[in-house]
Amino acid sequence: MIGSRVERLLDLAGLRAIHVTTSGDFLTENTKTALMTEQSSDWFRWPLFAHRRASGLALSGHRQALVIAGMHRSGTSVLAGALGKLGAALPSTLMPASDSNEDGHFESVLIHRLNDKILADLGLSWASIGAIDPAVFDSFEAKVWVADICEVIQREFGDASLICVKDPRICRLMPLWLKAFEECSIAPKIIVPVRNPLEVAASLKQRDGLLHGHAMILWLRHLLEAVRHTDGLPGVYLSNAQLISDWRGTLRGMSKSLDLKLGAIDPKIKVELDEFVKFNRKHHAFSDVA
Repeated sequence: MIGSRVERLLDLAGLRAIHVTTSGDFLTENTKTALMTEQSSDWFRWPLFAHRRASGLALSGHRQALVIAGMHRSGTSVLAGALGKLGAALPSTLMPASDSNEDGHFESVLIHRLNDKILADLGLSWASIGAIDPAVFDSFEAKVWVADICEVIQREFGDASLICVKDPRICRLMPLWLKAFEECSIAPKIIVPVRNPLEVAASLKQRDGLLHGHAMILWLRHLLEAVRHTDGLPGVYLSNAQLISDWRGTLRGMSKSLDLKLGAIDPKIKVELDEFVKFNRKHHAFSDVA
């Protein structure tokens, strides 16, 4: 199952020339070498919208979490902001706006700090491209981290029935978060925002000074781990380009696929979303669609 999902994601991205294994660490040296080249723009052509179907493994719970499992600089903030305007509960301790996200990150400061701490405990940072030993997620330390995540969820969202959880680091730590959702009786629905990796690399170079090859590998690491660890859960792949160009149609399709009951959109909210999405128009644009 996971092999077919990874292959489908790569196929949708036009990554047919790259061989990726699904046993052990799936980022082989051939994959890394291929991503290091700057002559790869023809590989990355995304569909407007794609539906990931569940396979009976969805966690149960009367509460739901919209989990935005996307790479840094992939439109996760604009998506979280839009979902917040449509009724999903955002965290109570929001990260302030910055030069790189002038309209806000719509991300929890507490979740951000906790995920950074967990990565640091593993000897990693948000920009690390190394694999995480799967055994870590079944360790004693993992039980502590899961308890910490549960505590943060309660502090940030209270008893809200539909919450929006967003931090790109979750892609790498997804097994811990899924265990926490299960303990909290929250059913996760996974949204994987996808942005052309050449755009992501350009944005990360400007913001953080990351080299092109490093950023490209980091992009693939985040997306494949998000897909690998959420196999069988209900979710969607969502094109950032389509969200920016047609937020109404994109979010309508997403809501239908995830069986969300967001209700009718107030005309005032529509105007706010039009302005919000317009303000967040992406930069470093490359063609996404063939």
